[in-house]
Amino acid sequence: MSEQDIKDQNLHWFNKDAYNFKLKRKMYTTLEKELSYKHITGITGPRRVGKTILIKQIIAHLIKSRVPKENILYFSFDEINSENSIKLLMRDWEKILGKDYQKEKYIVFIDEIQNVNRWAEQLKTYYDLYENNIKFFISGSASLNIKKGQESLAGRLIEFFVGPLDYDEYLTFSEKPKLNLENYYNDYLYNQLPALALRQEDKRKYTESIVKKVIYEDAVKYYNIDNPNLLDSLFKIIVRKPGQIINYDDLANDLGASRNTLPKYFEVLEKSYLVRKVYNYSNNTRKIEKKSKKFYPYFTTLFNYIFPQEIDIGELTETVVAQKINAEFFHNLKNKEIDFIIIKENNYKIGLEVKAKNHIVKKDIKYLLENKLHLNKLILVTLPNSILGFEQKDLDILTVLDLITKGI
Repeated sequence: MSEQDIKDQNLHWFNKDAYNFKLKRKMYTTLEKELSYKHITGITGPRRVGKTILIKQIIAHLIKSRVPKENILYFSFDEINSENSIKLLMRDWEKILGKDYQKEKYIVFIDEIQNVNRWAEQLKTYYDLYENNIKFFISGSASLNIKKGQESLAGRLIEFFVGPLDYDEYLTFSEKPKLNLENYYNDYLYNQLPALALRQEDKRKYTESIVKKVIYEDAVKYYNIDNPNLLDSLFKIIVRKPGQIINYDDLANDLGASRNTLPKYFEVLEKSYLVRKVYNYSNNTRKIEKKSKKFYPYFTTLFNYIFPQEIDIGELTETVVAQKINAEFFHNLKNKEIDFIIIKENNYKIGLEVKAKNHIVKKDIKYLLENKLHLNKLILVTLPNSILGFEQKDLDILTVLDLITKGI
């Protein structure tokens, strides 16, 4: 790292209009309000959801608010050797400024901070020394490293998650009219990243570039993965058959891998926002971790990693529902299954079954209707044009389009 590296990344020092990004994610308003608080603001989420753009939009807002441009520092460690430290960055910036941090107010944005060794320890030192003078924003694409950082920054760091575009954001970015929403639903599923919604990239190649970077670079660097090809194989298994219950012993035998390796590798996929792990629900919380688990792609655009036409409509629908509700639990007992269990405050339990069929009969959701878990609410999610072949007064019916546009 050099002073020139720092100058190269801070275009706003030389051009106040450097960050002219007009479209804003919904999270922008929340993050802008964070400027009023002393604590460190952390931003996490999958790669390419727009975290860096959000940061630069906040910088543009600060400049318009007449904050001295040299008092705003941005630096990304994404392509910088991790031996370079926050201490060196701050020292070199101080030289550029020609003044110390106790004289004025400063705002520091550190992007892809997980690339810095012992970043939390270094950040804690600066926060404790200059909390009244320096406001820190940090971002990372690897959630586990941010979580580890929180252990050292207890009471000092508030984290915000930025996910893929929701349906309303997609319509805005892609300039689709917000009428006849069902016309764009399928397109949305495969274009949930800003660059894809803006039609700036080939969706298959773009998705592949993200996944390859996570598996063959991030996973090796952050998690010491020594067999990225195995990690890639595991991810493709989930993408090709989402929602399957994974048996580590059987899968290890099929792949010729160590049984003890697989849980770690699946954890890496989960912490890298490539897959979502869903636990088999039990009233006994101690049993939940030991029971079987299902895995889904973290969001449906990841289906572009293989040929989308290979994806079954039922599995695609189930995946987008898991994404929308941020699924944590399903229930399976002796092959009798409820797709998702949602636990709300005061242990209020919702059972949710997904049926992507044109005609749905009572036996399709028999176990949900039996309600042996004493669920407080029962929901059936269908395709927009599904026909229900029975009446059930205790059952709420939602189309998948209703779910992704309005929620539960």
